[in-house]
Amino acid sequence: MLNGGKEQMYILAKNTRVAVSIGLGAVAFMAAASATTGIAVNAGWICRIQIVSLILSAGIPMLAAWGIVTYVFGRIYCSSVCPLGTMMDAASCIGRRTARRRRYFHYRHPNSRMRAIFLIIMGGGIVIGNTIIVTLLDPFFDFNAIIEGAVMPACTLGAAATGAATAVEGVIILLIVAISAGRDGRLLCNTVCPVGNALGLISRHSIMRMDINTDLCTGCLKCVEVCKSSCIDPSSHTIDSSRCVMCMNCAAACPNKAITYTSTRHRLQKPLMAT
Repeated sequence: MLNGGKEQMYILAKNTRVAVSIGLGAVAFMAAASATTGIAVNAGWICRIQIVSLILSAGIPMLAAWGIVTYVFGRIYCSSVCPLGTMMDAASCIGRRTARRRRYFHYRHPNSRMRAIFLIIMGGGIVIGNTIIVTLLDPFFDFNAIIEGAVMPACTLGAAATGAATAVEGVIILLIVAISAGRDGRLLCNTVCPVGNALGLISRHSIMRMDINTDLCTGCLKCVEVCKSSCIDPSSHTIDSSRCVMCMNCAAACPNKAITYTSTRHRLQKPLMAT
């Protein structure tokens, strides 16, 4: 009964996160669409809580708040607040379901060098005031570029309203995001995106994190197969919290309730049962 309750709890947590992501993504879509269509919408607040926007506007209190939230709860921002992350999840879901053979995720070793490079490039761009670098690496700008340059022109049957250059930029970014996410989930989020990489430096030491109870784990790999961040290492039975976006997919999929969102770290009490 306890395990059944825990299962329902994590399924509910996963579904709640999806609902919040869709809701905030819809708000971000309305904010981006209004820039193209001229429709007046009260959705500008979504822009003011995005991390790069806060850095550029020196929004120190909100930046500090995101730092605290990430340190306590993990990468909640990437999980539900970043609209590009939501778009990646949608593309990943579509890609997995439409593939000829069912696609499953697998563990990937962290590309620490690549993550550091993009983080340094972004930091350098902010310091020298290079708007091209900053905007291209800002996930919120990329989301807006997709909506303004690809989605809205497609809905209005032409790119005349936004301009050919904007349309081409939006289509290119959309293709990169859709193809990458369709095949590899949050790979861009955990390798290229400087916001995700910066938050990963904090979430690496987060208080709350996903933890594997090795006394309950049977090595079925169901958690690895649904981990869109590819951060669950089945050989060491560990979850890389710097890349985990707290989607709850693993905990909801585990048949033995071996994965929990907790502030404690499990210690092996009996020999691991592996298959």
